[in-house]
Amino acid sequence: MEVGEALARLKFLVNHDRFYMVQRQSRMAMPVSVTLAKEIVRQLSINDFVKHEPNRNNPLQFVWVFKTSDGQTYYIKFVFTENNQKGVFISFHLDY
Repeated sequence: MEVGEALARLKFLVNHDRFYMVQRQSRMAMPVSVTLAKEIVRQLSINDFVKHEPNRNNPLQFVWVFKTSDGQTYYIKFVFTENNQKGVFISFHLDY
């Protein structure tokens, strides 16, 4: 999957509420609200792409990483599950 395709898929899934945000243990990694996440994803562009790499927990998946700045910088890491029909945000928080 190319970056543009992954970004378009993510935007579609988020727009249709087909995503999940993992609750992290670290206070530094507390996710943003669903409303804010939707707005940030809507504004993401290919220029915000950082990297993608095989998922250590599932080598058939890729982990996608984006960083975007909307006054503050957000770190976003996600995978696609359920045959690319659901997005799972592993990280979605302010980048410190």
